[in-house]
Amino acid sequence: MFRSSKTLLSCQNVTHYGLDYFCESLKTQRFLQKVGLSFPNCSQLTDKALQNLSEGLMRLPFLKDLFLNFTECSGVTEEGFFFLGQSFQRLKSLNSLYISLLGNVQVKDEGSEYLFEGLKTFIFLKKLVLLLNCGEITDVDISHFGKLLGELTALQKLDICFSDCRLVKDSELQIISNNLQKLTLLDHISLAFSGCSLITDLGLFSIWNCLKQLTSLKSLIFNLSNFSQINDTKIPSLLDGLENLADLQILTLSFSGHWQISNLGLKYLGEELRKLTSLQKIELNFSNCWKITDSGLLALGDNLKNLHQLQEVNLNFSQCRDVTQIGKQKLNDEILTKINSLKVIKILVDSNLLPPKSIIFV
Repeated sequence: MFRSSKTLLSCQNVTHYGLDYFCESLKTQRFLQKVGLSFPNCSQLTDKALQNLSEGLMRLPFLKDLFLNFTECSGVTEEGFFFLGQSFQRLKSLNSLYISLLGNVQVKDEGSEYLFEGLKTFIFLKKLVLLLNCGEITDVDISHFGKLLGELTALQKLDICFSDCRLVKDSELQIISNNLQKLTLLDHISLAFSGCSLITDLGLFSIWNCLKQLTSLKSLIFNLSNFSQINDTKIPSLLDGLENLADLQILTLSFSGHWQISNLGLKYLGEELRKLTSLQKIELNFSNCWKITDSGLLALGDNLKNLHQLQEVNLNFSQCRDVTQIGKQKLNDEILTKINSLKVIKILVDSNLLPPKSIIFV
């Protein structure tokens, strides 16, 4: 009898010697279908460990689900990713892949090339989660990834986080957008490009224009935090055509740190959101958007009441200095609680703020 899964999770002090024992056991598990490994903050983990792991994975031709978390593993370099990329070429039956290389992992240009090249093997892949801290990855390599993405036509769920990619520009986002359009089976997508300082609103527009063409989407998560080019007047054109996603049930948007967004921007956003009549869950983050006041909060809520299938609302207005507990209570009592379908309401507002004198509630 062969086990269908094997997991070794949350081991913070593992070295390549410890991983050797795990990989050795894989020799007798040829029919294993699921492997999950998580080594957060394992500074002792080195490229030798990834070499051992890669050799073990290559003995699993029937593997369907692979979870790898190497967050904050500072001892892993591009040499380790070379070994990992080699093992990918043997995992032709993989359906689900999760890789986290956030934190101090040294993801450089050559290392990412090995990883991305290995993705070509996964023609049956249905779910891909790729979380990278890619300060050293160049625009050329991101372009290469974008082109490979278009070959994964079986994908149904996609999560991409390219954190602190300082060399990535709008042109690379355009390549990613062009290839995302080929993934017509996608029903979930999550995108984050936080800390990518060369990306402008033009790059974001190219991504959004692509997303609005993926009409099979049921879940959309987009982190737009700290992109200073986004202001009130750009929100309508950014979200125009959102009604094409007629089957969208879950929407998460983060506008955290957008100091140029004010009450007018929330009004425009609400007018676009009210077109998504199938929405069941919405999560919006406007933390540290200091131009927003209680009036904007209520303008947004006034549009949400038209979503008759809405079951859950999560709103974050922390560090918005003119959004108060009084505004939160008014939104909750006079608008949201009157949506009959709504079951969960979460509104985060700083508790020590008083209403601004310019706001009068009647």
